[in-house]
Order: sequence, then structure tokens, then C-alpha cells
Amino acid sequence: MPETNTLPKPAESAPAGKVERTHRVIHTLSMTFGIVGAVGTAAVWLAANFLVGEVEISPDKVVSAVLVKVYDSKGQEATYHLNRFQLMPGNYHLEVTAGDGAAQHADITVEFAKKCTVPITVVSSAGSAAPGPAADADDTAVNDRSEQPHKRHWWQFWRK
Repeated sequence: MPETNTLPKPAESAPAGKVERTHRVIHTLSMTFGIVGAVGTAAVWLAANFLVGEVEISPDKVVSAVLVKVYDSKGQEATYHLNRFQLMPGNYHLEVTAGDGAAQHADITVEFAKKCTVPITVVSSAGSAAPGPAADADDTAVNDRSEQPHKRHWWQFWRK
């Protein structure tokens, strides 16, 4: 008899058992949950970055710095150090400090894809400001931190 180089035919596959069906179902569910999670994450990211309104603080004079504290209806606070920022649509309470002046309050409603301008009147507080720490050259020794005693912790062995 001549030898053949063919492999023997595999046995006919039996119908899928419980283990194979369970494996297929779990695999399908885990892939579905992963895809739904990725789509949900993308939707939240898109909403947070593109479904916003712009807020602009416009002082009547040029100021060196603007500090804006924003409060929403839940009481959450956000702080911005620029005169332009973006917020989700809704009602907000602003506490604006322009330059060295006193804080001013304003209530605004932010709408989707619209600009909300908040006019601020800058009041300088030069007369009410306290004098600086070192008014004279002779007072610099009093304000020098290296001359003042400081608390030394056990782990700060390099301090004298």
C-alpha cells in the first residue's frame, strides 16, 4: 500500500455544549459593556468641552490681575485667574476681585454657545491699604526671615 501525506479527517464536531455557549455569551456581554463604556465616556467628554458658554469679565480700567470665584446653585466653587473662561449652561453667582480692589458680586445666566459679559467697576483701594512690610531700609533687619527663630522638627537635621 502506498503511503499518503494527508492528515486524517478530524472527527465531526459535536454541537456546542453548555461551556462553549456560556463562554460565547460572556464574551459578547463583556465586549458590549466595553464598547458602551467607551461611547459614554466620549459623549461626556464632548458635552463637557463643547456644550459650554463663554464668560468674559470686562473691567472699566486696565488691571494687573483678575480673580473670579464662581458658585453654582449646589454651592460648588471654582476659581479663575483670567478674565475669560467657559462654564456649562446654568445660573451662577460670581465674586470678582479686580486688581487690589474690593470684591464685587454678580449673578449671571450662561447659555449654550453664547458670550456673557460681566462689566466690573474698578475701585482702587490705595488709601485703605496697609503699609508694606519694610518701609525703611533700617527695618529690613526686622523683616529678614533668616534672623527670626523658627521651629525645628526632628527630621530637619540640616537646620541650625
